[in-house]
Amino acid sequence: MKKKRTPKETGELAELAFLHKATEKGLIVSHPYGDSAPFDFITLGNGKMCRVQVKCAGTMDENGFFHMNLMKRNKEGWAPYNRKHIDFMAAFVLPKNTWYILPPRAFQKLRFIHLPNEKKRYSRWELELEEWKENWKLLFDPEAAGFTLHACGSPAGTNWM
Repeated sequence: MKKKRTPKETGELAELAFLHKATEKGLIVSHPYGDSAPFDFITLGNGKMCRVQVKCAGTMDENGFFHMNLMKRNKEGWAPYNRKHIDFMAAFVLPKNTWYILPPRAFQKLRFIHLPNEKKRYSRWELELEEWKENWKLLFDPEAAGFTLHACGSPAGTNWM
C-alpha cells in the first residue's frame, strides 16, 4: 500500500523532477549545499545563470483545485519571495506533470495559486499563468521575461585565477 507523502517528501520529489526536466532541456543545474540559500537551484543556459526556487502542488482539494503556496518561512512567519532572493519560480503541478516557469512579476504579489484539475474549469490564476506554462526558454533567455540578471560573474577587469 502506498503511503501518503509528507509535504517535505513532495517538495523533494519536485526538486528531483526539476533537476531531471531542466537537464533534459539542456540546462546545467547546480544545487547549493544545505538548506540555507533562499533558492533551490542555480541553472546555466546560454551563459546565463538563474536562481530558481521550486514549488509544488501535490494533491487536489475537494473542489478539484491544486493549491500551491508561493511563500517562504522566515523568523517572522511567512513572507513572499522577491527579485532579491530568486530570479524564477518553477511551480510544479505533480499530478498533471506540468511546470510553470514564473518570473518575479508573475508571483511577487501572490501568496498562493489555485489551479483546476479539469480543463473546462479555469481559475483566474491559470489564465494569468498560461504564458508561463512549460516556458523553459526563460531560463536560457531571462531578458525575455523583462529583466537583466546581475547575480553572477566577476567584475570587469579582475583576474580571479
